[in-house]
Amino acid sequence: MGKIIEIVNDLLKKEEIEWDTIINELINQKIIDPLNIDLELLIDYYIKIIKELKKRENFDFILSSKVLILLVYFLKLKVEFLSKELFFEQEIEEELIFDDEIGVEEENKKISKEKREKKEKKKLMLKFMYERRRKVTLEDLKKAIKEIFQEIEKKKKRKKLKKEDLEELANLEYDIEKETELILEALKKIENEEINFFELIGFISKKINKEEVIKKFIPLLYLDHQEKIEIIQKEILKEIIIKKLNVDLSINK
Repeated sequence: MGKIIEIVNDLLKKEEIEWDTIINELINQKIIDPLNIDLELLIDYYIKIIKELKKRENFDFILSSKVLILLVYFLKLKVEFLSKELFFEQEIEEELIFDDEIGVEEENKKISKEKREKKEKKKLMLKFMYERRRKVTLEDLKKAIKEIFQEIEKKKKRKKLKKEDLEELANLEYDIEKETELILEALKKIENEEINFFELIGFISKKINKEEVIKKFIPLLYLDHQEKIEIIQKEILKEIIIKKLNVDLSINK
């Protein structure tokens, strides 16, 4: 504990503490070897240093946000993986097989949502855990951590864009009666009893975008409720089929 107090006292003399400031201090104190880093030791010290910093007055003013982001990441690693010694052999082997499968599926553009989420979750975790099986240098470590921050920034941007899209769609103005008429007219002209949702949009409109999807899907829900059509989707995220029922396709009926 004496070393941690000493490091914390040195850190508090700095104007700002970055995530690599702590790692560099551990190297200066010869606690970790920059050419052969013990990640378990590094994570333990990092967590203890932040806990000690939290006890000090005004520590928030000199800590960068990335210090706390990395702390959360290290805590997850410690709780979820570092205590599971049997994890490495089985999980790394499975991940290598999984990557091969994904490579083939990516070519065919048929990756399931479940596999995408599984790959994303494991990718950064295994980056650290796999490194424990060989010599990890300071350069390797900093590169991996920077990639974590880049991934976090990408997620933030995706969330921001999604929020902006939702706000844009929430303010979307259109004439639902007119859209319903367009759909009914199209269904009358289509000879087949069933049609794919996106094929129906293409039949009505020259362009298919998120606005057109919303404009056409909401009236379809209304028509389904009126039992003029039946919307069929056998599996979540799979294709949507519009089935015409044997009724008068009139907007007034």
